[in-house]
Amino acid sequence: MMRYRIGSGAVTVVALGILVFLIAPTVLVFGMAFNAAPDLSFPPRGFSMQWFERYLENPVWIDATLRSLVIGAASTILAVLLGTAAAVGLAQTRGAVFNVVSAIVGLPLVVPGIIIGLALFDLYSRMHIVGDVGAIILAHTMLGVPYVFVNVIASFTKFDFRLEQASLGLGAGPLRTFLHVTFPGVLPGVIAGAFFAFISSWDDLAVTMLIAGSTSRTLPVVMFSGIRFNVDPTIAAVAAILTAVVLVLAALRTILERRINHG
Repeated sequence: MMRYRIGSGAVTVVALGILVFLIAPTVLVFGMAFNAAPDLSFPPRGFSMQWFERYLENPVWIDATLRSLVIGAASTILAVLLGTAAAVGLAQTRGAVFNVVSAIVGLPLVVPGIIIGLALFDLYSRMHIVGDVGAIILAHTMLGVPYVFVNVIASFTKFDFRLEQASLGLGAGPLRTFLHVTFPGVLPGVIAGAFFAFISSWDDLAVTMLIAGSTSRTLPVVMFSGIRFNVDPTIAAVAAILTAVVLVLAALRTILERRINHG
């Protein structure tokens, strides 16, 4: 019994240590963002909103933020459509076909972003579309599709396909069956996939940095440039905004999934 308690206590300490390790960077970022001192320092020396004001007053930051939101929203919509379609098509398929297609769809999750970025840069250079917002949206769509596919496929593991057969047997067409039976059944997976697809776009640096050019820079790219050439707490304020958006979206996702699961 004593040995069990010691082991349980050690696990608790390790878990708390990991939790602190994960939360500490966020605390540091927010602390530096509201710091009154004109440098990136922690603990903060006073409280100030001046770095957020500088962010709002700088058109470069605002343009990059709006561009990131547009690219993130557009690529998420495309990723949801493509990822869900792929998952629906393979939901009842097993064996070599399922394994091969799943591996191909999941490649962006395992291939380093810098490799994807270099490949796309070479392709876009040949097509003369480096720096085009539409090209960035397509790239981010490719990054987001695997998240949607994996989550929707996971939802299908709990889906009763006999409901589809019953709907079709009662006279409903394939489209109506999908909209009223299949889609509601996998909606939690679609929501989760959309969340991760947007976050992958919102936070991406490696791929975007290589294909954005100088005219279509997203918020992470502008942040990286700022860190290289002009370090001030405005960078921390922008990082806090990026983090806040992720936290808000995570909360919305949780609320939506709870409402769906509870009817």
